[in-house]
Amino acid sequence: MPSIPYKNTLFMNLRSTHLSKPSRLALSLWVFGAIANTSHADVIQVYLQGGQSNADGRGNPNGLPTSPVNFQQPQSDVAFFFHTQGSAHALDSTLTTLRPGMSETNGFGPEITFGRDLADSFADTPTTSVAIIKYANGGTNLHSQWKAGGDASTTGDGAEYVTFQNTVTAGLAAITAANPGDTITIAGMIWHQGESDNSSSTTAAAYEANLTNFLADVRATYGADLPIVIGEIAVNGGDSNTQTIRTAQATVAAANPLNGFLDVDSFNMQDALHFSPTGQMSLGSGFASELLGLQEPTGATIVTPTADTYIRDSNPTTNYGSDTIMVANNNGSS
Repeated sequence: MPSIPYKNTLFMNLRSTHLSKPSRLALSLWVFGAIANTSHADVIQVYLQGGQSNADGRGNPNGLPTSPVNFQQPQSDVAFFFHTQGSAHALDSTLTTLRPGMSETNGFGPEITFGRDLADSFADTPTTSVAIIKYANGGTNLHSQWKAGGDASTTGDGAEYVTFQNTVTAGLAAITAANPGDTITIAGMIWHQGESDNSSSTTAAAYEANLTNFLADVRATYGADLPIVIGEIAVNGGDSNTQTIRTAQATVAAANPLNGFLDVDSFNMQDALHFSPTGQMSLGSGFASELLGLQEPTGATIVTPTADTYIRDSNPTTNYGSDTIMVANNNGSS
């Protein structure tokens, strides 16, 4: 599979991107190729996780409870794919199951309880399962490193955002290959970031516009109606730049009914910036609650009729192959 970002272009002609024609062809073949036919067709709800250190996780796994759920052990019913910029991890960029230790510091982030709560929400729908794709990097900023270029190509995107997209590409490919015949839906995203934009009043003041642009680019990439929850950064002593960013996060969340906002002021911290193990558990459960409270995504089918064009299919009954890649869509179609 080519090392190119998954930019789900909906109506976009792939000739308008900066991908080479062989790369466009390879991307098209990836969607439809090497997938076995099967009468089995379950639904996998994929959730994306991004940001900086609190999204990556600094919680010590030894602080996780072992009862009534043993969170120190793998959760076999939640698929997990991740990439880090820290020291090499044996399971990095490999489809596995949700477990602690999958962070730059071998800690854990909100994914542990986020995935558990989401999976439990589908307990009455045994044909639906949950998968998480995570890329986050501590100490990274939105104004340059996660900067959004503003269109469905990667032109102008910051390096961290490009890596996030590459991770999603690889994660979707791994999930598809492991689940032939299933319908894969990108159903939502959680975002926790902002601490690295408080270094100056200029970057703090620009955060509202930068976050608005970032979320718009994410939706151009992964679905116009994708639910996204913004996790508030901690108060960190209450300096003015941090307060500017916290206000911007709340303002951006309120501007779109597809945005959620997670107030973190009651969550336990282990230092001025980072959540403790119990704080991370609260963060994950809070993200799940907020995301489930948004309008439920139903999905829109993305098909590739030629090597050069992606289209959105308005007919939910059309079958273009044994696997169907979908993005969140709340317009009443499925």
